[in-house]
Amino acid sequence: MGIYIDNKGKAQKVANLAVLMSQLLLESGAEVYRVEDTGFRICNSCKGIEDVNVFVTTNMIMVSFLYYNENIMAMRRVKNAGTNLKVVSEINQLSRKFVNSVIHIDMAFKEVEEIRRKTKIESLHKIIGGAFAAGSSTFLFGGNWKESVIAFIIGIISLVFLDKISKLNYSFFIENFSTAFILSFCASFAAALGIVENQNSIIIGALMPLVPGVSITNAVRDLMSGDVLAGISRISIAVFTSAAIAIGVGTALILFIQGGLL
Repeated sequence: MGIYIDNKGKAQKVANLAVLMSQLLLESGAEVYRVEDTGFRICNSCKGIEDVNVFVTTNMIMVSFLYYNENIMAMRRVKNAGTNLKVVSEINQLSRKFVNSVIHIDMAFKEVEEIRRKTKIESLHKIIGGAFAAGSSTFLFGGNWKESVIAFIIGIISLVFLDKISKLNYSFFIENFSTAFILSFCASFAAALGIVENQNSIIIGALMPLVPGVSITNAVRDLMSGDVLAGISRISIAVFTSAAIAIGVGTALILFIQGGLL
């Protein structure tokens, strides 16, 4: 098992492939120990490569190994992270195929780019799915059919906005604050117009796609795996994300209450 590496250029390709696949995993919400394990297995499966080291934090990936006593290294800074479990599953399958020599290096790069391309297309699916989650969650908090429909519409508006603003490379705090402000403003505006009687269930339902539940779960799993730095970092991000959402919702409500519209 394992691909034979017969030159330094191919060894560097292996390092770049490990970093690229690790980046997609980290950007898609995978746990740090999973990212490190994937990068390690990709490099360690190749013949001629030894002393593999992979170090991953929530925003940095570093891979190094020895190729006939010559150090090969690759690293990548990860700025944007979200949740896409389909990408995590596809990268895991691809890494297994590579480790078992089912595909060669160049084919692996092509499949990684195909996964990346499909990720961009699937943003529409995430928006629609998030909107349905917003609408259905409204029932759990005492909403009726009318409020559920309004939450669905507001969910689409807020998630489209989040998709657009995330491409501008603002901080996650600004992105979540502004998205929460918009959805709270829209729900309060609907209540002020008399379309709905209770905007609270709409706001809570529309917030569900923004709640950092996966981040908190991964943070706990990282801590249990011994990745203390990554676990604490993710918990901190989840806390600040929750704070941004609360401040955004509260700001919109204060504007309407002080204006006498609610």
